[in-house]
Amino acid sequence: MSAATTRRARRSVLIAYAILSAVGAAFFLLSFQYDFSVRGGLVGPGFLPRIAGGALAVIGLLLVAQELRSGSVLKGDSGSDEAAERISRSTAIKLVAVFAGITIALLVTPVIGLLPAFTLLVLALMLFVERMPVLPSILIAVTAGVVAHLLFGVALQVPLPYGVLEGVLA
Repeated sequence: MSAATTRRARRSVLIAYAILSAVGAAFFLLSFQYDFSVRGGLVGPGFLPRIAGGALAVIGLLLVAQELRSGSVLKGDSGSDEAAERISRSTAIKLVAVFAGITIALLVTPVIGLLPAFTLLVLALMLFVERMPVLPSILIAVTAGVVAHLLFGVALQVPLPYGVLEGVLA
């Protein structure tokens, strides 16, 4: 970028950051319907949406302020805000695959449980979207599932839907 080139706030970036902030604020405000903690000082159902939603709202607002103050240019970014710019075909296919994977994972969660659905989603994304080798993909997906179980199911004692594995893992 030359000295003569000035950075300006881009409308599309501002809109994206504002949407992030609004989603965070919505999660934060709606979390007050749920208890922040439950009996025994354990984490309640309102804990995660309140903390994550509040953080997302604040970070979104900070990003809006940063964009308004100095604009943004990323490496390889032309800095343009032209509507004619299109995403590549491979990027569009990846986006559709990710949304399809999330939708399928949500649909099978009541049957096989949250953690197996999450583990299979991670595995599918690594294999088919990121095109990673099979063995590392399996190891990372299984590790993610085990860590999620240990963190949420064991350490935080959050009741998770286990589906057919209800008696095994719960």
